[in-house]
Amino acid sequence: MRKNIVVICLVIISFVCGYFFNSTFNEMNSSSDNNQLSYNIDTFKKVKNLIGKDFYVEGYEQIFKNQTDIVCVPNGIDDRQDLKDDGLYHRSKHYIYKNKKNGVIILMSITANNRNSKRKEWLHSMGYKPTTHNSNSNRYKDTYDKIFSKSEVYLYSFSGRGYNISLVGISDNPKHESVYTLNELAKFTDILAHFLDDHNL
Repeated sequence: MRKNIVVICLVIISFVCGYFFNSTFNEMNSSSDNNQLSYNIDTFKKVKNLIGKDFYVEGYEQIFKNQTDIVCVPNGIDDRQDLKDDGLYHRSKHYIYKNKKNGVIILMSITANNRNSKRKEWLHSMGYKPTTHNSNSNRYKDTYDKIFSKSEVYLYSFSGRGYNISLVGISDNPKHESVYTLNELAKFTDILAHFLDDHNL
């Protein structure tokens, strides 16, 4: 009788251990799978090629033409950012647009993303304005110094269906308007958004 009880207990213990082992194993596999990002490379290439070939904003000249420009990244980010097939330089492209009439420079970066979003979504919005953030007469006056840049810099970033786009506007605000560089970046971004909508992207 005791032997039967011992055998039954061993069977139950084996079953429970096996259950927890399988659960842990499956959970580890699931976690591992989630860490393997799958980028929408096809959509990224479509957006990149379309913008490179057909996108135009009056007054702005895209300076790279068919050339490639790469900005090196530091080693502190442990990601697939090298020259492998799925590395940063194979899933990103950037452009520089210059406007000689108003002195505004627009930087645009396109990257493949791993999201399945069905619509565009804002990711970032930020900026730096010297008359506000480097003034000796407002709430930031304790950090004022003439060594800092007099350029205005603003950034917009949004995601689409398979891609991310970041836009940076830079200028010295030659007309000394209250909202200058930000307005120019906003107009540029709106034109780009309508362009993408017209191509169902």
